[in-house]
Amino acid sequence: MLEDRFWGQDIVTDKYHAPDANYAMTVRDCIIRASTTASGAAFTITLPPVTEARGRIYSLRMTARNSTKDITITDCGDSDGWTNITFDLAGDTVLLLSDGLMWHIIASDGL
Repeated sequence: MLEDRFWGQDIVTDKYHAPDANYAMTVRDCIIRASTTASGAAFTITLPPVTEARGRIYSLRMTARNSTKDITITDCGDSDGWTNITFDLAGDTVLLLSDGLMWHIIASDGL
């Protein structure tokens, strides 16, 4: 679709991952549905390099939560003005867009 190519979504993607421990995303990961219930531990999801992800949109969501265990979303240390995002409730969701220099929150729910 033309819209997909416009947003840089025309490359092959792995689409969906459901991590329950520290996870480093690649540019091919476009949907993350994470949960702390299996591991029972807090963990971190690291976004792909911002320059490599230019023009791409990523959806991240906490599907379930074990007591007080949070999920932290961080960058690779390469995004201007980045502040970590913390998912502390099941249902927390964020859509992120890379412009090649920094990550932008284009939508969120529960944050």
